[in-house]
Amino acid sequence: MKKTVILLIFITAGFLSAQNYYRNWTVVNKNAKKNIALIIANDFYESGGSLGNPVKTAKKVRQTLVKTDFDVLEGYDLNREQTLDIIKTFTVKAKSYNFAMLFYLGHGFQIDGNNYLIPVDANPASKTDVEVEAINLNYIFRKLNRLDIPKVIVLDACRDNPFKKNWTSRDRAISMDGFADITAPINAEILFTTQKDSQVKDDNPYLNYFMDEMIKGGCLDDIVRNVSKRIFEYDSKQIPAKYGQLFEEVCFDKPKPLTNEEKINQWYSEAAAFYKSGRYDKAREFFQKAAEAGHSLSQVELGSLYRLGKGTEKDFKKAYEWYRKAFKAKYSLGYYYLALMYEKGLYISKDEEFARRLLKSSASRGHARSQNKLGLFFHNGKGGEKNEKQAFYWFMKAAKQGLDIAQYNLGYFYEKGYGIEKNQSKARSWYQKACDQKYKKACDKLKN
Repeated sequence: MKKTVILLIFITAGFLSAQNYYRNWTVVNKNAKKNIALIIANDFYESGGSLGNPVKTAKKVRQTLVKTDFDVLEGYDLNREQTLDIIKTFTVKAKSYNFAMLFYLGHGFQIDGNNYLIPVDANPASKTDVEVEAINLNYIFRKLNRLDIPKVIVLDACRDNPFKKNWTSRDRAISMDGFADITAPINAEILFTTQKDSQVKDDNPYLNYFMDEMIKGGCLDDIVRNVSKRIFEYDSKQIPAKYGQLFEEVCFDKPKPLTNEEKINQWYSEAAAFYKSGRYDKAREFFQKAAEAGHSLSQVELGSLYRLGKGTEKDFKKAYEWYRKAFKAKYSLGYYYLALMYEKGLYISKDEEFARRLLKSSASRGHARSQNKLGLFFHNGKGGEKNEKQAFYWFMKAAKQGLDIAQYNLGYFYEKGYGIEKNQSKARSWYQKACDQKYKKACDKLKN
């Protein structure tokens, strides 16, 4: 049987600098593999904004690949030099395999008909800078251009150009969102998660669906077809596209049956995708499966659907029951939402004192939203004495974890001198941190 090469490149955007773990070669056992994989996941760009989903997706991809007998080469948050380096490293290792596949997730756009992948340190001041700061897709094609190696390349990069807002009007007019048409190399298939010249949402579930289908086993054509059907059900405006043709059919062996944990994670993934698309009825269906299997986050999500009446009629009793299950599992969000039920007297009798105790228990274990809510309880004297110093203490705890509303509350305390000496400089600093996360009330404070 032929060996197989899978090249998977996941690149995304964010705010942190490149990580120090960008060259990890993982051999899952001592036997020679049929498959090899390269995963590049950049969650944090230095100048291009944040996408937020690629590393989570990459972890699912890696999990699937290991289960389907892949060697895996991984790279996260790579700058241009590191990206070129890891591609060169991979192409050397890939010579002993016979099938290459590339998955790329992140910012990508076209200039003058050429398609570019964006490393985390890119910040082109004009369209002419793109060629030297980004990675031209043709470079990757050339590195993998062996006729005896079938190549499957999946590009989930059809997003906007985050840099062009600072370009001249002439350069902005030339830059187009999404990718341009591609001429596939010989013995290759290129898959776009959406059609040319169009954008795709960062949280679109294409690659999650791809891994869901791949883990079932079967041949590539059937996998691609099933993914396209599921994408149409998710969002009929997202139309995947395919270029090129392989000489031979590519199939994957069916791995061992999913563990209970993997089934639960798959149900939760399905539920989250439907929730983001506004399909709350379908989200509830999958949250229910995971919740009944003991998945605490799904229990909380299901409780919230019942509490808010999303995808179902409001049912505070069911909301309370699901929150309580998560609480019994000592899950912090279970404490938080159960406290909300007692605070407002939804289904059960109003009990602000017990709500405060629930919040304190969760806050003491580091849950940021509980810390912020507990600060509000102390500030307003809910469920016990009013104590501005304690309110300030808990706001600070949550703010340091990056919770935008807590950063705003901390700025407000510094501005007004609640629980701390007035300090307008620190107030502005915390308002700015919250505003940077697009918390509107903080931005309004800065304007005023």
